[in-house]
Amino acid sequence: MKDGKSRALMVFTAILSVLCITAVAIAIYVSTILLNRQNQIVKSASDREVKAAAQDGEKILNINKGEELTLYYNGEKITGVNSYLFNKKNCFLPLDVLFDKAGINYSYFNSDDIIEAVVQDKKALIRLWKKSYQNNGSEVALPQAPIAAKGHVLGPVEILTGLDDFKVESDNAKKLVFVNYYPDYAASVRLKLLRTEEGKVKISDLPEGKLYWESEGGAEENETFYLFDGGKGCVIRSGDKMYVVRNGKSVSSYRINVDPSATLSADGKYLYWEDKSKRTSFIYNLESGRVKNIGDYAFRAQDAQASGSAANQEGEIVYDRLFDYKEGSGFKRIVLTDAAFENKYVFIQRKGKVVVEGSVKYSPNMKKVLYSKAGKGYYVSNLDGTGIVLLGEAQEAQWVGNGRVLLRTGDGMYIVDSNGQNRTRAEAEYRTVGQTSKGEAFFVKGNTLYCEEGETERKIADLPWRCEYVYGLSPEGPYVAVSDDSEDGVFYLNGRTAVKAGKKSLLLRNLEGGRISPDFVRSIISSPDRGSIAVLQRENGYIALHIFRTGGDKPQEVLLNCRTNEQPAVDPMSVRWVSQNRLVAYTDEKGWVVDLTGDGAKIYQWTEKWGSTLQGILP
Repeated sequence: MKDGKSRALMVFTAILSVLCITAVAIAIYVSTILLNRQNQIVKSASDREVKAAAQDGEKILNINKGEELTLYYNGEKITGVNSYLFNKKNCFLPLDVLFDKAGINYSYFNSDDIIEAVVQDKKALIRLWKKSYQNNGSEVALPQAPIAAKGHVLGPVEILTGLDDFKVESDNAKKLVFVNYYPDYAASVRLKLLRTEEGKVKISDLPEGKLYWESEGGAEENETFYLFDGGKGCVIRSGDKMYVVRNGKSVSSYRINVDPSATLSADGKYLYWEDKSKRTSFIYNLESGRVKNIGDYAFRAQDAQASGSAANQEGEIVYDRLFDYKEGSGFKRIVLTDAAFENKYVFIQRKGKVVVEGSVKYSPNMKKVLYSKAGKGYYVSNLDGTGIVLLGEAQEAQWVGNGRVLLRTGDGMYIVDSNGQNRTRAEAEYRTVGQTSKGEAFFVKGNTLYCEEGETERKIADLPWRCEYVYGLSPEGPYVAVSDDSEDGVFYLNGRTAVKAGKKSLLLRNLEGGRISPDFVRSIISSPDRGSIAVLQRENGYIALHIFRTGGDKPQEVLLNCRTNEQPAVDPMSVRWVSQNRLVAYTDEKGWVVDLTGDGAKIYQWTEKWGSTLQGILP
């Protein structure tokens, strides 16, 4: 019995010992966690710490006296956290937030008021309440001491700009701060840039600046640049010399013997120029390299306009560009246009006789033309001059899709099939407002939006406002629709949902006919795989991108630190998708690569060196 009690006591003692050891271990573990957590907690300055800092000769800024600045990191607005501006010059940024965003390893030691960070293998030691910090072992003076406030470590902007790869730009007037971080990102960007530098045209890459081609020199103000063949080639005028540079596996170039005034045709197949002294025009075939005299058609168009047979209410149109040229079995077609490629004048010959002449409007799919004969009404013709039909007399005519035309007459509006059949009165206004890449037309009857599919039409939506423009990836959508000025909206339509993507008045602007107007083509663009649509707008004096993925409705928003003109002037920005997840935006002096791979955006920014002007980007 006694032995049994002894054994029980021994078991109890062993269990108690194990529990005690476990308790001690847990206590140590918990204490370690709490200690680590304490080291990571960012505490605000206490009165004692501020007084102690003041005794050491440091003046600690009062966070409540700073102006709040909205913070953008890599173009993304950081919500819930602000930067601060003191005395109109001292900008403070939340260092811990920016280190987190950049993926930089750092530790905050609460007990010592020190934050340690490793940036590009260099250690930064930042001490709160001290007007200096250590950058890779070197002591660097600061205009103001870092502080702890609002639950973050706030440090003067000079700390970030002193570290590798951080770029900071602030706009104190608009209360904005842009912060970018580029850890080895430039090495992954392979772009060919065309620029003018020291009177020469150069093609080099980004970021290494490897030179692929350089012109022999010329006056910088006379440089002209045209892309053709889907970006695989470009035509460059340098001074009085013309070059063709082709971009493939390697860059090849050759000089061509054409007039320096030559311009690229709308289809990118020819260079076109005029000899006014001989009243004739020439084309240079970029594929074959041959020059051809195509006759005096440009001068005949100008003579016809001067005589009044092609008068335009807005004044004389100068047809000094080539829109289209084609020779086939028994026919020849020459279509001239103006510098904006808006107005078109056609000559179609069959067996040496002109059968179609005058101002024309192409159908959305570019397979037919609509034109008028003075006093004889409106006609439709195939592009080879066959199938000419009279639609009737009218004051004005316009395409409604590819198979119908709206005629405005003195007694109302009529819809007529392009073959001249099925003339019906139009109770509501029909207007073509856009088309897909394959030529399917979007049009409206009143405020109802339709899309043409083959010989039929499909209703898309009843809109609560008058639509001016529609961009669609396909007849099935999604779409971006732009309203008139009264609604002043840009909307993303996907199925039954509509998301406002901005304002029409804030789209990029262009100069058309001497007037400033929204540039729909430049402002709404899709990725090569048709999987994303980007809408460009002017926001708070900068350029913003609203990117919609075809599978979702909520846009990804990026604000580029590209200042735009607040006055009603043309916005000097060009944007191009170079892959399904990458855009390139550039002005003549600055460029941005926006990489949308993953959840957030990565932006690489560069500025052209002094004396260099960015002209374009080759795909």
